[in-house]
Amino acid sequence: MRVRADLIVITDDVYAPFVEGFRSAASAAPRQTIVLHSFSKFWGTTGLRLGVVGLHRDNALDARLAAATGDALAPHYYATIDIPALARERYGDAFAHWLRSGVEPIDFVVHLAEERGIVLLDGGGFDAPRMSVRVSLANLPDDAYKPIGRAIAELLGE
Repeated sequence: MRVRADLIVITDDVYAPFVEGFRSAASAAPRQTIVLHSFSKFWGTTGLRLGVVGLHRDNALDARLAAATGDALAPHYYATIDIPALARERYGDAFAHWLRSGVEPIDFVVHLAEERGIVLLDGGGFDAPRMSVRVSLANLPDDAYKPIGRAIAELLGE
């Protein structure tokens, strides 16, 4: 059987132990297949959610990721806002310098939560600019972003 080199298959083999003679797609296309398997179904403990994800050591997914560059590697789960850069853009270099040198990076996030009820992640632990915030793009409703932006702008203005 000939398999396209760029094909990635995800196979749910959760019920494989219950099917006599089951043959996973991974046996036909091992480099192109990501296998999902749950132990909890076999053990009758479905609420525990115990499982594994399996990949061949020499898999096509790793090869595609290694070949990808720039925006192709950006999952867009978060938007990073560089607070001093925003301060410079809105209020000038002197204010941005004061902010960077006179305020601890985490303080902006803390004040945003305490004073505005907006909880964001500090970007510092994610190789982001010093004193940046990360806004989740994966789990908030669209109408949540305007109040977040407004709260950031208001706190920066104060």
